[in-house]
Amino acid sequence: MKKFLIGPITGIMEKRKNLIAQQFKDAETVQNQAQEMKTPYETALSGAKEESVQYYCRCKK
Repeated sequence: MKKFLIGPITGIMEKRKNLIAQQFKDAETVQNQAQEMKTPYETALSGAKEESVQYYCRCKK
């Protein structure tokens, strides 16, 4: 009985291991893409904050 179960179980475990490894790779790729998108966003946000301060100062005068 063990002879008939070990093969299929080993195959299932190997497929699961490969699936998990692929999911980790995909997650890392998405995280890197998000980081690349974050930098220009933060730059634009910083510029918008500075611009709003300038408008506020002009209106205050």
